[in-house]
Amino acid sequence: HVADQAGMPIGQGPEPAEGVFTEVPGAFEEAFLLDDLERGLHPTAQRALTEALRELRASRPDLQIVATTHSPYLLDELDPGEIRVLAVGPDGAARCRPFDAHPEWPQRRDFGSRPGEFWSDGGESWVLAEPP
Repeated sequence: HVADQAGMPIGQGPEPAEGVFTEVPGAFEEAFLLDDLERGLHPTAQRALTEALRELRASRPDLQIVATTHSPYLLDELDPGEIRVLAVGPDGAARCRPFDAHPEWPQRRDFGSRPGEFWSDGGESWVLAEPP
């Protein structure tokens, strides 16, 4: 969108989220891949996009949605069990671990930390460590 819609500046509101689905009808069957999901989106629009993806997933339980993000705001909209953290090791190989497998997450969660805040503080280096 080049102009404001409904009085909202570009990058705000649900319009960007709706465009993702309306521009590629029938283009996905079993998996929907989104890279840098938050790119150019205001945090409010990120929340709307997350809600739209949840609605899509509810209507298509067979659909797997895989998305990458660097947005702590978007992570805060997800259940920790839905988040996977990737890191690249010194050998160039990518490693992936569930967010809620971080050894400090249970304690930080109990003190009210949200996934985005926790990830912003700690990053991904823990993914490269051997699991306990």
